[in-house]
Amino acid sequence: MKKSLTKGEMLNLWRNLRMAEPLRLDCAVARTDGTDLSAAIEAEMRAWYLQLLDRGDPALIIPVDASPTAIVSSSESGLTLVGVSASSRRILEVRFSGWDAPVAPDTTLEQVRLAAANPYCRRPMVAAIGKDRVAVAGAEGTLSSLMVALDPGPDIYIFDDAALKELIIPPNNL
Repeated sequence: MKKSLTKGEMLNLWRNLRMAEPLRLDCAVARTDGTDLSAAIEAEMRAWYLQLLDRGDPALIIPVDASPTAIVSSSESGLTLVGVSASSRRILEVRFSGWDAPVAPDTTLEQVRLAAANPYCRRPMVAAIGKDRVAVAGAEGTLSSLMVALDPGPDIYIFDDAALKELIIPPNNL
């Protein structure tokens, strides 16, 4: 199920899943070094979220269609280059109006160049060039969808709640 949490809500959830909450109130501990536990947890949860957007299972990411703001251009070698905003962490799927289905970036740039130069290759091919651009061979028609993993910033966390399963500490590890 899709979750959209603020930084404070994510911090509370993270504390509960990492067993940093609820605090025990039947005892007292005094510390003099002043460790900022909240700052450490915030850094850990932000790193986890960016890792999810960059390399996580696409089924756990809530994709955003960036086609309205995408920049489409053609290169001399016959490739179509598609670029998105810098807040995009990863391009998940590209679809042009002439295609039967969307295509995920799954090949190398050299394979896409060879496919673009081959008049007999009709299979669309897409290669990622960094996190905010893709090269496309066989781009027919107009860009109809460009699904990306978008970073909404450090104050919002949007993901499928199944991604939280790795955060739960099993009871036998206590």
